[in-house]
Amino acid sequence: MGVYNEDPVLNWLAAHFDERLVDPCDKARAAFQEIVKLRNMTNERKNITQPPDWWAAWETQAQAEGKSLSEWVGQACNAKLPPKVAKKLTERPAANRPKKEKP
Repeated sequence: MGVYNEDPVLNWLAAHFDERLVDPCDKARAAFQEIVKLRNMTNERKNITQPPDWWAAWETQAQAEGKSLSEWVGQACNAKLPPKVAKKLTERPAANRPKKEKP
């Protein structure tokens, strides 16, 4: 199979998909399920543009509080949310989670 587009997940699927599946509906269903599974496991990165002195101040404060910049920014943003919305958010995963051992 070739490259679908610039999406690395679709390209991975194209390269690793099981060719033994014959029915196109089964292929599409399996591909969709794999995409959903992979999308849920990855972090979605956002580009945030702010002046360099802001980043320096944020990094300094995060370090002073013993937090990563990501955790500190997330908490600062969540603090601005209405309480009803903030209560419904999922918990932030722990940093530096141990990697799963391969069987």
